[in-house]
Amino acid sequence: MRITFLIAVVALTAGLGSCKTYMGYDELRHLRKGMSSGEAEKQFELEPASKYNITHKSASYEARRYSMQIGTTQTTASTGGYVGANGVYVPGTTYTSNQANTLGYILLFRDNRLLYWGFLTEFSKSEDPLIVALSDELRSRYYSDKK
Repeated sequence: MRITFLIAVVALTAGLGSCKTYMGYDELRHLRKGMSSGEAEKQFELEPASKYNITHKSASYEARRYSMQIGTTQTTASTGGYVGANGVYVPGTTYTSNQANTLGYILLFRDNRLLYWGFLTEFSKSEDPLIVALSDELRSRYYSDKK
């Protein structure tokens, strides 16, 4: 009974540890314009945080927003040491935690093919007039989704 419970706890912990919630820069290196949405999604091994359908000049586009890790915040807290009843100093304990900082990263598809990808601000700065035209609608959908 105890062994079965221990195995179940280890299996559950291992399973939860592999749940990926964001992607990193290194996963972008395999993206190529024109690749299918399925091929692009395989690069990240996670589901998009949200999807938007956009229409522009009677053409349909699908945007998928992922969470991209852009940094890490490390927090350290310490408890003070004390002198025990026997006169021996007992040092305090230091606790450290790391928190991933993320930002939305968007993949834009037309006819199930990757057209453009980047952070929201990159869309409005593109040299492609179509991408710039789509950036206003993307911005509106992105921020309405974040509320």
